[in-house]
Amino acid sequence: YLLAKETAVGHVISTKRMKQKLNQKPAASGFSNTEQTIIREAKSKSAMQFLAEIKKTKHATITRGERQCLQELANLGLLDEVINVILLLTFNKVDSANLNEKYALKVANDFSYQEVASAEEAVLRIRERNQQPSKKANQTATSKNNVPDWSNPDYKNETSAEKRAELEEQKRKLLAKLDQGGD
Repeated sequence: YLLAKETAVGHVISTKRMKQKLNQKPAASGFSNTEQTIIREAKSKSAMQFLAEIKKTKHATITRGERQCLQELANLGLLDEVINVILLLTFNKVDSANLNEKYALKVANDFSYQEVASAEEAVLRIRERNQQPSKKANQTATSKNNVPDWSNPDYKNETSAEKRAELEEQKRKLLAKLDQGGD
């Protein structure tokens, strides 16, 4: 009964959330103090309470759209602790008093697909996600520049004598052709 009550969505029993809660693995260590605080706070409150606290710090009220978003997140089968981590991530990503609902749903869909069942797992996924863009940034930094080599101030012309003679001959022929009237 307590499990059903704890995982219910809008006073309706959610079997998916019950399974998630039952399949939770014990907490793994290796989290920073900040991450441990996030996990502890995420586990201690319902999603609505957590959102209310965040909104209170931003001197704002919960909108109808945000309530619906929380309902949709819960309908995906995510536990409140995972939803709370998603809320925190979303508010930290965008400096706004309002929840970026599209981003929250995107992250929630990813977590639902990956079967994230605990706040610890959610924090680990976010940590992985934050490390991926740095790899992409390194790859784009090494991309080829479209500026020709000869425009570089340090460029040294290393054309061989044979190649220079060939180019001079080609230049002479083209100039002669031009002097004769074209084609």
